[in-house]
Amino acid sequence: MIYVIPLVLLVTLALLFDIGGYRKGRDFWYNFVFIFLVTISGFRYKVGGDTLAYMKFFEDVPFLDGISEVNFALSRFEPFWLLTISFFKSIIDDFIFFQFVHAVFVNGVLFLFIRKNTSNIFSSILIYYVFFYLYFNMEIIRESIAICLLIIGYPFLAEKKWLQYYLCCTAAFLFHSSAIILFFLPLFSGSKITFSFWLFAGCFFVVFNLILNLLPSIIHSILLSDRLVNKFDSYSSVYLSINGMIQLFVYYIFVPGCILFLFKKLNKRYSKFSDLYAYYFLVCLVVVSLGISRFINFFVPFMIIFFADFLIHIVKKRSFHNFSFAISILIFLCLLVPKWNYYSRDTSYLAINTVKFNLYYPYSSILSKEEYLFRESIFYGGFEYHGVDASSR
Repeated sequence: MIYVIPLVLLVTLALLFDIGGYRKGRDFWYNFVFIFLVTISGFRYKVGGDTLAYMKFFEDVPFLDGISEVNFALSRFEPFWLLTISFFKSIIDDFIFFQFVHAVFVNGVLFLFIRKNTSNIFSSILIYYVFFYLYFNMEIIRESIAICLLIIGYPFLAEKKWLQYYLCCTAAFLFHSSAIILFFLPLFSGSKITFSFWLFAGCFFVVFNLILNLLPSIIHSILLSDRLVNKFDSYSSVYLSINGMIQLFVYYIFVPGCILFLFKKLNKRYSKFSDLYAYYFLVCLVVVSLGISRFINFFVPFMIIFFADFLIHIVKKRSFHNFSFAISILIFLCLLVPKWNYYSRDTSYLAINTVKFNLYYPYSSILSKEEYLFRESIFYGGFEYHGVDASSR
């Protein structure tokens, strides 16, 4: 099982370097893990649900000399995504080539971002690997590019260089429409998490849901383009039960809020990415309303570092005595439960004796090119079962 090797390696490196404080060979192992993860995702063959869809889409995109015939306004995909695929297809007409470049870019940006913003680099990569690696590399391929463009643009936000920041936002938006939320981030970057903020957030939640249910045409007029309107209608058509909304509220707002509160109590000087806290919770309220967690993906790189710093701080906190390590493990495992439930979800109604994780396992590389037809059954069958268009990804 090729996925176990990086897991064991990262746990060992986190214990050795982040917790143990060992320094020799740190850069070598960081680069080695980067190459290993790029190799796994870059040289996979038909692994991952969205990968299957993008491989088929790659075949339909024209080369650069014919891209002018494409009507970008009517296309279901954003302009920069179409141009990017057309560009790489014109160089080498093989999706594997683009797939490898994508793996280098996404993991390269994330690894550089983590190295620059925390000393707990292996713990951060471990969290990325366990929670988001498969998702970023083998599923949300378009959106992961947009997320990386936010990472590139974030220093401009912190330095209030608005032109450079909005150029990055525009580029991200032209890869994936969900990046529209990035345009509003500067409005809340200076907001603090206070009682007044929570009062405002509560009013925002009520007003948003009233508009969503009673006056959706207002939101349509704000979104401007038909592509955005169609995607909004697709998202908002997913109606959650009260229990479903409570679950999303607990997982995306209550638990992170408790962790933030506890971390600030333990380390009052920690202020990393504090300009994102308020906007994160507002976006989460939209997620609770729509039942779609897609928008939270843009906060993932920052959440990874925050969570790693939080866990390592607990491990090294003397006030917890001998229980600090056990407490960190317990918190990690508790947050892992929803992810475990997601990947272990039974999909036998789509393909016999399968679970969601079979989209990625068994692993197949470009060397062997083994095909597992149940992956297509799980991926496309799941969309048909729920009446959702797979191309909306």
